[in-house]
Amino acid sequence: MKHLYYARHGQSLVNVGGQFCTRVGTPLDQGLTELGRQQALQAGRRAQQAGFSFDLVLSSPLVRAQETAQLIAEQVGYPSAAIQTLELLIELQFGELEGTQCDLFYDNYSYADLDKFHGAETITELQARAGQALEQLRGLPDQHILVVSHSLFGRALRRVVNGQPASDEFVHGQSLPHGDIIQLI
Repeated sequence: MKHLYYARHGQSLVNVGGQFCTRVGTPLDQGLTELGRQQALQAGRRAQQAGFSFDLVLSSPLVRAQETAQLIAEQVGYPSAAIQTLELLIELQFGELEGTQCDLFYDNYSYADLDKFHGAETITELQARAGQALEQLRGLPDQHILVVSHSLFGRALRRVVNGQPASDEFVHGQSLPHGDIIQLI
């Protein structure tokens, strides 16, 4: 792998609804809002204008990431049927918090407290998974790879690429913009 690009999905119905949704195939596993579709299309147009071409587009299996990957692919001339899904790219798993309102959680906790909830993935575990994903990506023959995923996973992947510890999430963690493509490698 020569170049690794990353895009967070466009604004989704779940983002607007303010709920935790990280399980594939549940009623909350929904697609993009109209704004989210526009964000994904604009990201694809900017990539096309910048001359980016991708040998491989990989996506989280969640609908919002899949839809974003398809819209970006459309704009850069990548065949949508060739988009591959990689389970490792899924968002941080919230366990028993799945489906609950994010505000209710953040009113009483920070996501540093996730280990208090059954089935929730900690930031350290997320970063280890991002490391596994990066190792798998580096083993691919493709030279220009686009990963379409989620904010928390994207930040973990960026930390792994930069050799930063998981604890940096609690110091420098900022939401990644919807629909932007950034170069990690």
